[in-house]
Amino acid sequence: MSEAKNSVTGIGAAVFLGPSPDSDCVTRLEQFNSLCSIRYVGAGGKFDDPRWNVVEADSAAEFLSIVQELASRRVDHLLWASPVLEVSLYAPLVRQQMDADGYRIRHYDPDGVLRWRTALLSTARRWRLDPVTGDPVCDDPSTRIDYLDAIIAVSKCPGEALKLEDAQAIPRLVELARTGSDAAVDFDLGYRFRRLGDAESAGPWFQRRADRPTGDAIERALAMFYESELRRERGAAWWELEPRYHAAFELAPTRAEPLLPIIRHYRKTGSWDKAYALAQVAAEMPFPKDPYPIERRVYHLDIPREMMLCAAHFGFHHECVEYASVAIEKSSLMPETAPEIFELRRASLDELQPSYPIAARIRNRIKVIVPFRNAGRYLQKCIESLRRQDYDNFHVYLIDDASDDGCADRLDLDDRFTLIRNDSRREALYNQHHVLTTNCDADDIAFFLDGDDWLAVDDALSYVNDVFNRTGCWVMYGQCTNPDWSMTYAVPLIPDGDIVASMKRSKLRFPLHPRCHRAGLYHRIADQDPEFSCLRDTDGAFYTLSSDFAHTRTIFHLAGTDRIHYNDHIIYIYNRDNPNLTSKAARQEQLEACHRISEQIRLQSVSTYEPREKFTHLATRRSRMLVCTLEGMDAELIRRWAGAGELPFLQSLLTRGTSVPVDIARGFFSTDSFLTSAATGAIPHRHENLWAERLLPGLYGFNTAQAPQPLAVFPYWDHLARQGLRVAVLNPFALPLTREQNVTQLQNWGIHVPWGDVISHPAELAADVLKRFGDSHVHVGSERTRDLTESDHVALRDRLISRIEAKRAAYGHYLARGDWDVFHVFFDEGHDAGHQMWHVHDRAHRQHPPDWIARHGDPLLAIYKKLDQALKDLWSRAGDVELFVLAGPGMETATSCSDQLPAMLARIENETASPATASPPRDSVAFALPGNKQLGAIRINLVGREPAGRVHNRDEFDAWCNTIEEGLKQFVDAASGQSIVEEVIRVRSAASTLPADSLPDLVVVWRRIPQPSRISSSRYGDIDIVTDPENALSYRTGDHNGNAMLLTNLPLCSENTPESMSLESVAPTICARFGIKFLQADAPAWYFRHHVASSPIEPTTSRLAKQPVT
Repeated sequence: MSEAKNSVTGIGAAVFLGPSPDSDCVTRLEQFNSLCSIRYVGAGGKFDDPRWNVVEADSAAEFLSIVQELASRRVDHLLWASPVLEVSLYAPLVRQQMDADGYRIRHYDPDGVLRWRTALLSTARRWRLDPVTGDPVCDDPSTRIDYLDAIIAVSKCPGEALKLEDAQAIPRLVELARTGSDAAVDFDLGYRFRRLGDAESAGPWFQRRADRPTGDAIERALAMFYESELRRERGAAWWELEPRYHAAFELAPTRAEPLLPIIRHYRKTGSWDKAYALAQVAAEMPFPKDPYPIERRVYHLDIPREMMLCAAHFGFHHECVEYASVAIEKSSLMPETAPEIFELRRASLDELQPSYPIAARIRNRIKVIVPFRNAGRYLQKCIESLRRQDYDNFHVYLIDDASDDGCADRLDLDDRFTLIRNDSRREALYNQHHVLTTNCDADDIAFFLDGDDWLAVDDALSYVNDVFNRTGCWVMYGQCTNPDWSMTYAVPLIPDGDIVASMKRSKLRFPLHPRCHRAGLYHRIADQDPEFSCLRDTDGAFYTLSSDFAHTRTIFHLAGTDRIHYNDHIIYIYNRDNPNLTSKAARQEQLEACHRISEQIRLQSVSTYEPREKFTHLATRRSRMLVCTLEGMDAELIRRWAGAGELPFLQSLLTRGTSVPVDIARGFFSTDSFLTSAATGAIPHRHENLWAERLLPGLYGFNTAQAPQPLAVFPYWDHLARQGLRVAVLNPFALPLTREQNVTQLQNWGIHVPWGDVISHPAELAADVLKRFGDSHVHVGSERTRDLTESDHVALRDRLISRIEAKRAAYGHYLARGDWDVFHVFFDEGHDAGHQMWHVHDRAHRQHPPDWIARHGDPLLAIYKKLDQALKDLWSRAGDVELFVLAGPGMETATSCSDQLPAMLARIENETASPATASPPRDSVAFALPGNKQLGAIRINLVGREPAGRVHNRDEFDAWCNTIEEGLKQFVDAASGQSIVEEVIRVRSAASTLPADSLPDLVVVWRRIPQPSRISSSRYGDIDIVTDPENALSYRTGDHNGNAMLLTNLPLCSENTPESMSLESVAPTICARFGIKFLQADAPAWYFRHHVASSPIEPTTSRLAKQPVT
């Protein structure tokens, strides 16, 4: 506090000791002598200290009244404090900026609970003590109270004394509650009983406060929360508790406490997506600023831990590291006390930090640079820790920066040590620069050790050598410990685009011991900054303050995120006991120096730390990939027409590359689900992105999305971007817009169902596309086939062909411009053509127009041929790249009884053959979900999951599933007698609990028969097929099936690979081409050999065995 004494003039202290001040209280008053310009003490007994003005008062209220009069002409503010408080000032107080009448400061109770208590009082106002809280209050309604972070008060009151105080206060408060109308008394009573451990007495007072609508909403919400927690501890059912927690949060959306039990419940019951969504809300909430109790553990440990667990579950490694670090630092955790958090952070760091292992494990030469001045007895400890190292390939440079304590006079050094003595002070950064530029080769590892610090273990340098070999890093920094083995809480670097953004997101703090890097990286500074001005101040001298920051910042910029390794293994002791420690001597000056250094030139990252011809052992081959998704194209049609020579480019892939059938989860071949599983590697049960209309969990309503909805999983391109790869993704359907810096994404341009305006990331791409290629090709959608004439079908075919041409031109333009690792494009014209013109293509279709193909040709074949040409053109422009083509889901004749599904369910439930109007979902045991027409979707109305559930348990659930399945299979096409149902799929596993997601419980696969006009059941009667005139989906003549395939120009690594690939293997297979694991995926990656192509594939008439395309 002494640093800030001159900045807090105009502030006085007022401390009430009471009638019998004890010695501890009197001793604690010393802190105020350096903090405040005038000091008042209220004492009824003997008190003798000339630095304090003694005010005789029998009570705190009387003391406050008197001291205000005394101080009003002498200071602007009074610091109202208790003698059991330890008060600390963390930042200067500027009188001109203190314009509020009173300030609440952070007050920590012995049990770790924080309260913002009114403690800094303007002497221009009249204050009194609140009879409930004991805090100063002002009755003038114009009084403005603000919050002040600079002062923190920690109560040193023993826990037993606090309990005694609560016990003594309760009778008085009970009397106030009986005679007064202040709802705050109810809350205070409940809280005191709770602190005493008397839950039985606390509950009714909290309930009484929660039931009273008057008073502060936050206070009422916390009362509701605390009362619910007491119920939970007594074993109350979750269905009873959850609404109360939600109500508490709605009352006080600035407090995260009510969200925590909800998040934990969702996580423990497997509803990870909901737990993650709520954890995000809680984690992003600022630390509360209100006068009510705040349990720091909730904000500093519990919520970050929940966020970390959810992020780890979904493979969101950036967030896992970020929130694990928050929990570790804010809660002062140690590896032995919280192994789960440290282990999860380490696992996510391993996923985030690229590894470029050196093939031959070498014994790197390590140059240990030890600058020191007046290191005293600690220098010998530093040298002894180096002598004990079990690694032999190192040399130590001891640089004595003109010490005057004689610490370097009597050193006994062997030939592993070189002592350099300066005649005058040069400071650490100059000394390091001298050794790095005169005594280090590029391959040397420079290890920085302060002369008053020491190595914690005897294998520290062996460990450094192993890390550099194992990871291929150029820079290592990380965790150290204090001499008492308390943590210093270094923060991992979280890759977030470029290094500047990563450092900002990670909130790195310096120093970052142990620091070490390839010496050549320092040499590379001269390529961009020959004078090393990035390390010098405005006078041209090397920085003296914050030199570690200047050095490390520059090295980080050169290395980039890929080559920096965070180490959380303790090998370094950071000594804070040395009185000469710079951070102790000039804290404010250090901060100012850091600010100036941050404004310095930012060097660009380098591809190698030494000339490339000398740097071959770390070189890695990086693939470049072109991915094309042919949405809605049928695999069987591709094979048929390619074999007939109609699709020459695809034929060359089929014969000279590899083609693999792709398995789609049975019953989940809608476009939305197909594309989402392919991009994320997640099965439909996890991503839930089945179709545009999604059931809202806990409701009977449906979310008719106007844009792709956020997912609980992320696409592979986000994962690659987080590893530093550059990815372009143009026109993915049903997937949200990315936020990753390394992803370029175009959305809604030239797709069959635009989700609003053309958008992109970055935003300027959309404007550029519209400027260059226009928007006339965007809004060609799915029309009602019934309303189209022959000329309309011709026009639709031609418009779709024009849309392909527009995409080919646009995709080719950006393909040639961008510096990318993966370029992924989507074509959906096969999708539109299949839906709207299948009857024109299929001569067996009952709506097939005679002679249409003879006059105009097969429209689907025309679309497929144009897409084949577009693929060849893009491949030609891309050059020597790896190519993946994903086609699907396929098409065939559309057949659906989905519009009649509600009527069928009503008859099955009511056991009737007579026409019955379907009841609303809340009044039915099962109800139909909206979706695409090729499948029927059914949800059981389950108690505890739906708001008005009628099916009570798992046995009833299974019984109704059986009844519905048997009933549906009894319906037949009245004309042919065939069952209209091919299969009823049970979505749920045999688990004992049913998650509250948006999925159906049953999926009905309709049999592909000519569209019936009536369906019939001997048990449930006849139902006429009536097409919904307002639903364009009802007029599709083609609809999706499970046909899909992957084609590539790469040969497989093994002949033992299964005959077909899971759709969920596509994303991890793409990631595997870059040596990156996609742990989120529900299926394994497939592995292919590298191709050797140097030119585009040319058509061939011969059928060759699978081999590299040349």
